[in-house]
Amino acid sequence: MVNRLCVALLGLALAVSALAPQAGAAPAPAAEPTALPDGPDDPTVRPRGEVALSHFYAGSPTLRLRDDASQQDFFISMARTAVVKDAILDLHYINSALLKQGRSILSVRLNETTLAQIRLDPTQPMGQAKLRLPAELWRAGYNKLSVAVTQHYTDTCEDPESPELWTELDLARSRITFDMAPLDRPYLLSDLGSLFSPGLGGQRQVTLLTAPGGGADRLRREALPYVAQALALRRQFAPLQISHTPWLDARGAYLPQAGAQGAVHVVVGTSEQLAAILPPQDLPVVDGPKALLTGTGRGRARLVVTGRTDDEVIAAARNMAVMIDALTQDAQVTFPADGRTAPPLPLAGRASMEGGKTYRFEALGFQTIDLQGAGLRQVQVQLPLPADFYTHENAKGQLSLDFAYGAGMGPGSVVNITLNGKRVHGLLMDNKDGESFHKYLIQIPVRLMVPGANVLTLDISTRPQIAGGDCTGVKSRHLLFQLFSSSTITIPEAGHAAVLPDLARFAMSGFPYVAANGRATGTVYVASPELMGGALTLIGKMAQTARGSVDGWRVETGLPKGLSGQAIVLATTAQLESDSFGDWSLSLSRIKKWPYRALQDLRTVSDQPQLTLGSLSSALFGEKADPGIAAAGETVSQRSSLGQRAVLAASRNPNGKADETLTVIAADSAATLTARMNDLVDPRVWGQMRGDLVAWQDREDPMFTIQVADHYEVAQDDWLLMLRLTFSTNPWYWVGATAATAALAALLSWVLLRRRHAKFARRDQ
Repeated sequence: MVNRLCVALLGLALAVSALAPQAGAAPAPAAEPTALPDGPDDPTVRPRGEVALSHFYAGSPTLRLRDDASQQDFFISMARTAVVKDAILDLHYINSALLKQGRSILSVRLNETTLAQIRLDPTQPMGQAKLRLPAELWRAGYNKLSVAVTQHYTDTCEDPESPELWTELDLARSRITFDMAPLDRPYLLSDLGSLFSPGLGGQRQVTLLTAPGGGADRLRREALPYVAQALALRRQFAPLQISHTPWLDARGAYLPQAGAQGAVHVVVGTSEQLAAILPPQDLPVVDGPKALLTGTGRGRARLVVTGRTDDEVIAAARNMAVMIDALTQDAQVTFPADGRTAPPLPLAGRASMEGGKTYRFEALGFQTIDLQGAGLRQVQVQLPLPADFYTHENAKGQLSLDFAYGAGMGPGSVVNITLNGKRVHGLLMDNKDGESFHKYLIQIPVRLMVPGANVLTLDISTRPQIAGGDCTGVKSRHLLFQLFSSSTITIPEAGHAAVLPDLARFAMSGFPYVAANGRATGTVYVASPELMGGALTLIGKMAQTARGSVDGWRVETGLPKGLSGQAIVLATTAQLESDSFGDWSLSLSRIKKWPYRALQDLRTVSDQPQLTLGSLSSALFGEKADPGIAAAGETVSQRSSLGQRAVLAASRNPNGKADETLTVIAADSAATLTARMNDLVDPRVWGQMRGDLVAWQDREDPMFTIQVADHYEVAQDDWLLMLRLTFSTNPWYWVGATAATAALAALLSWVLLRRRHAKFARRDQ
């Protein structure tokens, strides 16, 4: 026992050093919220800034361009409400020392216009080039910045795929320095999406203002979540940092004229409340739910969400979340008074595919592609499934592909199809005259699919035919491959069930707090008003992951006793009571309680049961990792600080129903928690969530994730589906059920045989 205690204490020391400062150490000062690193600045606040090329590339920050000719395109979005005055590209690269000098060139193009040709020097392989990106070449929307190389190592008999042919771009050090300005014209509501564009010129931070005092409590509770979603959805995939404050006095101390923190401030209130802070000439005529966007000078703008009553303000906020900007060519819009009672927009069939239906690639956002020339290219199709997608193990989906390839394909021309990195099918393009396929059928085992995001990948290799003679060059521009958007995928019939808690599901769709019908199933509680901004930032991110506005979110201030239902709690450790966690093996209050399982394994783990019956055999006969010498249920308590970290933990709600979840997000101070919430919604951090407990500090440090809570199953009104899932995730139930069935059969056989024996015995008498 003493040895076990010593090992446990050693694990505790390791965990404390990883998760928090040592007990007794002075807590680090609270971090203030900071701007996103390596991202474009708001042009109206900081018109001059810089952004790394890695910001526009999803892969490694070191990009290698191979072979005799290669090109990488960077698509840089720019808001319609901003213009580029000047931009300079600082490009860092290193090339192979075996390149042929004078014949190896690096080219830079902006929107297909060549700006520079740089000779690659093998004697000085490390290079840096600065060149101007002319303002007149930039356009609203997406701009294509291309970096291409033509590389040779000899004049004759050259292998175009020789390993000596390479140039590396350092995307982290290569940066675009820009000088921008807002458009000098009045804003319209059609500009709202551009003002929050995810690219250059878009606003990444916004402040929501409401009237002070209890008169605006309902608006803070019900209207602000809609406003947060409306603005975050216009950021598309990029995070939006949201803060909230009441306006202070009649002079409007927080309005844009008085030194705003961003390009747009959002004022939410009834017409009576707005009359206290806006000058008469700025007051709109309010005859129902209304949204108004006006310029306030120097590119700054004010978005007003108002109405005659609280109900009308909430209706205006809800409608703004689903408003189509391009069709609103006006500075103000009045919505129907019954907009608050309109049915929600379902997520099933819109943000995710449904079982038993067939979907065209076009409906999934894929457009017909034409690939020309030789090389290895990759085409991806996103296949989103519901977060609680569940079906039987041997179910199969079906791909029906429409594609074609042209004449002249040579050896090595193939198409390999994978789903989530696992091979599904391969095709050799061996017809010298080319071929066209319509409804090319491929069966897809559903066991290769996962709830949430799935990626269907086509790796396409096109090579020219081999020509006769020594060192004969072969042209390849004639090679053609086409994949048509008329291709379809059929999803098999499926139900809705899941094993919780699972923060990966939460990160990809907001499950279980976002239902398939487009409604929120939970409430967000903040322990103090200072945390309202963090809660709204989280709600905005969940709308982005659900890819649509979610109805019914409420943000309540204060933590009620015996918190029940589906709930998300934001609080400091001092605001959390130890008994708030019920029978959890974890506590985040002043006195921390950690399970030994978290101390034994500081790696990222995933022991979440699989979703199908296919896990049964592996669970019964496969080997599991040694659980260690300390019992899983043992815990250790300590009084210590979390430092600059925040912790997010999810578990079954101890005060709720059997299928209700409680998620707690805590840090040592409100300022630290707000800063960590801004870090959490960054895709680099958000995508790391796993298990049921995560701890993080900033965007650069890796997230600590682990599974410590007992899992439980949820299903939507289908007891048979729940029974199947329960047996799947608890395989020993099958053993018990089989043993019980065998025992019952043996008992029944014994009873029948005994009766038969007694019957014959009486007959013999």
